[in-house]
Amino acid sequence: MPTTKHPSRLERVLLVIIMLAALGLRMGWPGNNSFSFDEARISQLALVMARNSVFAWVGMPSSAGLPNFPATVWLFSIPFAISSNPLFATLCVGLLNALGVLALWWLVRKSLSPTAGLVASALMAASPYLVFYSRGIWAQDLLAPLAIFWACGVVVGIAEGKNWGLVLAVFLTGFIPQVHYAGIALLIPAIWLFFRFKLWKRWLPLLIGFALACAAATPFLYTIWTTPDLRTSFFSLGGQAAIFDLTGLNQLFQMTIGRGWEGFLLGQAWDWSSLVDSGLWASYVLIVALAVTGLIGSVIRAWQTRHEHSAVAVLASLTPVWLLSAPLVFAYHSTPVYHQYQLAALPVVFVACAFAIELVQKKWLRYTLLGLVTLCFSLQVGLSAYSLNMVSQELTPGGVGTPLLFPQAAAEALKDGSEVVVHAAGDDSEYSGDVAGFEVLLWDYPHRFADGQSVLILPESEDAHLFFTFESLAAYQQALNLGLDSEITTYPRRAGEPPYVAISYNALSTEAYTAVEPVALANGAVLQGYRLDRVGEQMRITTIWHIEGTIADGDYHQFHHLKLDSADSETTEIHDVIVSSQAWQQGDTVIVWADFAVPEADTFYVDLGMYLWPELTRSDRLDMSENPSAPITLGPLSLPEE
Repeated sequence: MPTTKHPSRLERVLLVIIMLAALGLRMGWPGNNSFSFDEARISQLALVMARNSVFAWVGMPSSAGLPNFPATVWLFSIPFAISSNPLFATLCVGLLNALGVLALWWLVRKSLSPTAGLVASALMAASPYLVFYSRGIWAQDLLAPLAIFWACGVVVGIAEGKNWGLVLAVFLTGFIPQVHYAGIALLIPAIWLFFRFKLWKRWLPLLIGFALACAAATPFLYTIWTTPDLRTSFFSLGGQAAIFDLTGLNQLFQMTIGRGWEGFLLGQAWDWSSLVDSGLWASYVLIVALAVTGLIGSVIRAWQTRHEHSAVAVLASLTPVWLLSAPLVFAYHSTPVYHQYQLAALPVVFVACAFAIELVQKKWLRYTLLGLVTLCFSLQVGLSAYSLNMVSQELTPGGVGTPLLFPQAAAEALKDGSEVVVHAAGDDSEYSGDVAGFEVLLWDYPHRFADGQSVLILPESEDAHLFFTFESLAAYQQALNLGLDSEITTYPRRAGEPPYVAISYNALSTEAYTAVEPVALANGAVLQGYRLDRVGEQMRITTIWHIEGTIADGDYHQFHHLKLDSADSETTEIHDVIVSSQAWQQGDTVIVWADFAVPEADTFYVDLGMYLWPELTRSDRLDMSENPSAPITLGPLSLPEE
């Protein structure tokens, strides 16, 4: 295609096809993306900022153990200010990544030619790894488009002399690492460009961009400096042993050719048919040939234009350094290196492919390569579409976790006016993905959380839903044992994946447990009774409490001390559990349990009570003014026969 200021009709048609593929793969199949701990926790922090006006000073912890900058939370607070539905935020991520494809087309077209622009954008649009990393509420999913916008700012700022482009480039150089630490890879090409094009002569836009990046970092740095625990974790990484290897380069190579991407969606055991596998190997060879040839070509072009400040001179000088930046940054590392750390450099691979196309002068070879690129584009688009469809149909071992559409459907179905008590594997959104996820999905709707591994909370009003994230949770089994299963509703997930379960419960019958003389604690809990059960090879002691009076603030745990000989004998086994006291309300019935090895003695005793965590201060008994911290003793007890 001839280089013209405005795209020709053919170029516009081809660009529309490419953008439809980019949009379809990034925004199609809504809800088929993972919504695990990271996505849910970022969503929760963004919702708190957007809806509760609580400014985020620090982001969530990173995989390396470092606290993250809050920039990702800030960015996601924008879509969450419009809608509390996380599906809307995922669509915004997909749209941003599709705009990144369009920006790459503009960048390469401006610097090289229309044909080169179409080749680069087509390969990026179909790249399976960039499809996978463009559909979730994840900091990493913002790296590729932000890196492309950074490159556009570089070319506009240097080649066209636009100060705003240079401000944008410098700002993004400092801001992208605040979105995700892997963005620090862009610092290497930024320093190279500074010296290559003598940018110190244009100190004012550089200073403005630098000041904006510093302003964005200031809240985080101030919080780190004034918070000892955060400061310790932030600087602890420097003391860890580091190694040098080429893991990052190998990962970038895999992502370049698209090798192994299906393992992230469908599991490492997934196999394509021999015909498809042959097509994939052919695409690997094509992309490697183009990328390597183009990388060499960009170096040659950079030398040829070494005295220029043109767009092609800037892009040619940038390409090889940008491409190798992430592997170089992560060659020396003290923490694991992941594929997503290469995302800031991956788009430039397709710029290199465009340089390769520009090197070909013979028409027949050029058309042959364009035909092969078209076949590669079609194959990758088709396989990505197939995989995205498969994700929502069937659980594949090691593949994507439960897609967003399933918990979202369950949460929407539960919103019938009744309170929802969510029982999950944990009760703290900082540590439990299910808790963080349903905190977002039930935002602005009456709900609370209980750790279903050790506690079952029954609201005073029977007009409530007891919701369980897994049927295997002990809380669900307790509900069935106690006869609370008057109405059970299941909410399906994928084939091979257990459903969510909800119980609209009836009143707890006193026949389900052995009543005792009520014992009140200062935290508002009153012991009503207990029961003993055999659970496999273990004994389970369950205590039933009623919440009355004023509930004392704090995080309470319950202790259980098993004694075999007498009430005054030595403790032989201890089991402390979480009781989710932050979720208690007056009138609740709280059921707590702990498992022990089956006692060898025919009779035994159990001391129990509650204490504050982490203060380890017992909640006083209100019936013993002389020794209020004394435990409640149950016994002598006998385990029922099998």
